[in-house]
Amino acid sequence: MSKLSPEQVDTSLRQLEALESEAEMDGLLDEFGEHQAFLLALLMEYGEEDFNEDEQEIVLFHGIALWRCLKDGGLIQRAVTEEDLQKVEAESLHIIEETEREGLEHFLNFFQEIVPDHPQPELMKYILEEISTEEAEWIRTKNIPTMMAFLSLVLSALLVQSAT
Repeated sequence: MSKLSPEQVDTSLRQLEALESEAEMDGLLDEFGEHQAFLLALLMEYGEEDFNEDEQEIVLFHGIALWRCLKDGGLIQRAVTEEDLQKVEAESLHIIEETEREGLEHFLNFFQEIVPDHPQPELMKYILEEISTEEAEWIRTKNIPTMMAFLSLVLSALLVQSAT
């Protein structure tokens, strides 16, 4: 699988950030729902009990952004399935649980360490930067590890489907 370049990721993200109207955002949501119905449902209901409305919107937007970057790079082959998600959850659940127990600093260090060797390092860097820095004012500190772990699972599920 080819890796997205920083320029490819930046171009996709700039296009998403340029969406100004509610109609444009609804169109993106509709497109995402057409292509990734399971993932949309998952993103919309994830964190309902623990996240506030802003945090849920952040997770949804960044999940769509990950998909869009891969789609624009020609790396999306099919829709993510529940089986795809279960596969990546089983492979990474112990790592997520351990890093969440160790605290935020340990969790952020772990993410920084895996970025260079990840199949899509630019997208992992995007998750790390967006959730732990720029938008941190909208995210309660206790939810940063959970959001990052979930978005990395979404990315892994998208990568599983693109490899098949």
